[in-house]
Amino acid sequence: METKAFQNIGAKFAPPEFEACNGYQVRSKEYWKCYIQHMADTTWHVAGTCKMGRPDDPTAVVDSQLR
Repeated sequence: METKAFQNIGAKFAPPEFEACNGYQVRSKEYWKCYIQHMADTTWHVAGTCKMGRPDDPTAVVDSQLR
């Protein structure tokens, strides 16, 4: 928000309203630490892994061609 490009268009910082972090000065290191601790989340789908191996390996789920 403090770059020339944002200043040229009159952009203003609109702090996110988050009650859990109201005790901290907005934009302070402590505020952002609190905000991140409460709001951080993954954007990826949960996934697992499976063993790749030779066709004669009874513990392998897929072969080198992912079959």
